[in-house]
Amino acid sequence: VARDCLAVAMVDGHLLAEKWHEIEAKLADMVTDRLVAMPDGPIPSFDFSAMVIEHRVIRCGNGFSRSFLEESVAMISRKWNGLGIRLVHEEIPRRPRARFCLPKGQSDHNRVLQCLRPQDPDVHTEAWAILKAEKEMRTSQPFVLLINHKCLEQLGKNEHKIRYGIRKV
Repeated sequence: VARDCLAVAMVDGHLLAEKWHEIEAKLADMVTDRLVAMPDGPIPSFDFSAMVIEHRVIRCGNGFSRSFLEESVAMISRKWNGLGIRLVHEEIPRRPRARFCLPKGQSDHNRVLQCLRPQDPDVHTEAWAILKAEKEMRTSQPFVLLINHKCLEQLGKNEHKIRYGIRKV
C-alpha cells in the first residue's frame, strides 16, 4: 500500500476481521444514503480495500472521500457497542514486495503463481499476488509481487530466491 495522504487503515483488533462484512455493508449503505441525499454533490469513491496485517487498508479516491470515510467510521464506532474501530494514517503496515525476472512471454499472472507455489512448498506463497508486470526486457519479463512477512525468513534461507520452471529467480 502506498504511503499517501489518501490511504488509511481501519483498526480494532480481532473484531475487525470477524465483523468486516457487516462493517462494509454499513459503509456501503452510508455511501448510498449520501448519493440519494445529494445526487449533485461530491461522490465518495474508493480505489482499494484489503486486509494487511490485521488492518483494513482503504485507499480513498480523493480528499472528500477520506473525510467521508473518517466521519462514517466514527459514526459506526459510536453506534456499535463493543466495536472500537478507528482510522489511522501513520501506522499503516506495508506488506513486503519482491521483484524478479521470468523468461519473456509469461503474461498469465495466475499461471505464473500456479508455477511458483508448488515448486517451493516450504515458502508460504499462498497470499502472494502479482502487482504488475514491468516492461519486457530483451530476454526476460520483470514482475513485482506483493508477498507476506511470513515468508521472509524462509526466503532468506533460500538466498532470497524461489524456483520457477527450470531456474531460480
